[in-house]
Amino acid sequence: MYRVAIITLALMLSGSWTAATERSVREQVRETVVPRVEYRDEGVDRAFEHLSNRSRELDPEGRGINIIYRGPDGDAAPRITLSLRRISLYEAIRYITQVAGLHYRIDDNAVFISDEPFRPDRIITRFYPVQPIFMDIIRSDQKEEPPRRDPFFP
Repeated sequence: MYRVAIITLALMLSGSWTAATERSVREQVRETVVPRVEYRDEGVDRAFEHLSNRSRELDPEGRGINIIYRGPDGDAAPRITLSLRRISLYEAIRYITQVAGLHYRIDDNAVFISDEPFRPDRIITRFYPVQPIFMDIIRSDQKEEPPRRDPFFP
């Protein structure tokens, strides 16, 4: 019994330890400082690829930030000229997207960049309990009879 309690406690602590040591993408994007960002007539697809690789180099864990660009690439990609020093990765992404006329969204696992605006993050579905007599009251409302009782309060 004593061993089971110790093993359970160790597993609980190890789980909370990894959760506490892992930084969210939002924190990592804001805390990662890039010493120099310089692009001369560069396509944004290559600029974001460079920033993603640079974030991996600057990350002590070597994980970096996933930057996913969805838009025209190659010669069709918007071109930028930009020179920044000692700037957070968040600000660099914000400036690049602003100059190129793009949109960005920071998600749980990556930064998404697109040439079209993003839809709202999540759709929330909610269910509300109603009394079984609810449909009878609606039907009686159509006949212009006053409802017998409130369906939300029994």
